[in-house]
Amino acid sequence: QAANADGSYAVRWLSGSTSDVEPHEIEQVSGKFTVGDAVQVDDQRGKLVAKEADTFTICWEDGSESDISAFEAKPVLIPFEQLEVGQRYEATVHRVYHSGAFVDFGAEVMGNLPTAYVLTQDGSRIGKFDPITEHLKRNQKIQVVIQAKRLDRSVRVAMVNDEAA
Repeated sequence: QAANADGSYAVRWLSGSTSDVEPHEIEQVSGKFTVGDAVQVDDQRGKLVAKEADTFTICWEDGSESDISAFEAKPVLIPFEQLEVGQRYEATVHRVYHSGAFVDFGAEVMGNLPTAYVLTQDGSRIGKFDPITEHLKRNQKIQVVIQAKRLDRSVRVAMVNDEAA
């Protein structure tokens, strides 16, 4: 809402309470969204048409527009039931481990990307002894294809070349 003398912002939460939030905390929230993303606030859905550091302009399904706090917006996630083997998505690397990575591709669940399905810059699979951290970094954008859906609601994905997506 308004900037405080120390540079923080006074934010009113959906519960009605208020607290001071630092600008970098606002960027952590608003940085997850880009213009064109589908968003949800309470039970209303719309599309993000403009954004500033702490305010989003949303075009709602009924065609009206309004400004909201960046903290009120939630992404519209793809339901697990709508995911199918073979579907391709742009994903963001969330965490990298020695055995693979977790990627966010806009679904209710993260995708599990095993090391065996990570590609190098030239499109070949990484070697058995290559450190995965030389090929994947947190927040890196990659293309993935769903390889498997499991009964425990997990999803295995494989990296694909940008040209193949």
